[in-house]
Amino acid sequence: MWDSTKKNIGHFCSQQVQNNTIVGLGSGSTSEAFIRALGERAIKESLDISCIASSARSEQLARECKLPLVEENHWEGVVSVMFDGADAVDTRGNAIKGLGGALVREKILAHASEKVVIMVDERKWRLSWKKCPLPVAIVPFGVKATLTALSALGCKGAVRMKNCAPFATDDGLWIVDLSVEHLKYSQAILDKKLKSIPGVVETGLFPKIATSIVVGYADGTVERHLP
Repeated sequence: MWDSTKKNIGHFCSQQVQNNTIVGLGSGSTSEAFIRALGERAIKESLDISCIASSARSEQLARECKLPLVEENHWEGVVSVMFDGADAVDTRGNAIKGLGGALVREKILAHASEKVVIMVDERKWRLSWKKCPLPVAIVPFGVKATLTALSALGCKGAVRMKNCAPFATDDGLWIVDLSVEHLKYSQAILDKKLKSIPGVVETGLFPKIATSIVVGYADGTVERHLP
């Protein structure tokens, strides 16, 4: 059911892309549905666009879909619009991201974008960000010291594992998934506090990042909301 919902979201959002734009491609299953739909439309309508991907997986899929990609070394740091999923997003446009581990590159692209469209199914819409595990990208060196500092801040968590080894991002960072439900900080304040810890590179907190939110429902409908 949710696969078809994500396909509906991807198709809806692909129709919003205009000619002569640089499109940021997010990561995750909803973003992948968007990439496929955009690739189909780009070929059918000969769209004049360029894309930049937030992960190796999204980049590979974009190539398979024949989407034109901007080489990283040639990217000038500007994105017209980014389309990305989220683990949770509220009505103010605050999002939690990082389940797929691409949060560092996603945040770089999001902050370089003139517009950011967050795409979610109804399960993740209006979901309190404190109800989700908060991914934090850290440098592998000194991991115990970093975990101790995170614990002192009131954030309990553990290094994410995959195949009996720490999960590594495309940039060689490790992910720590934190429990933040009991904390009283705002997203913006918690983001600053976490990044003040040596060893923390980036967080999955995306405060007020969305310029619009596209929500897909199980009944097949898709709605666009403004924060």
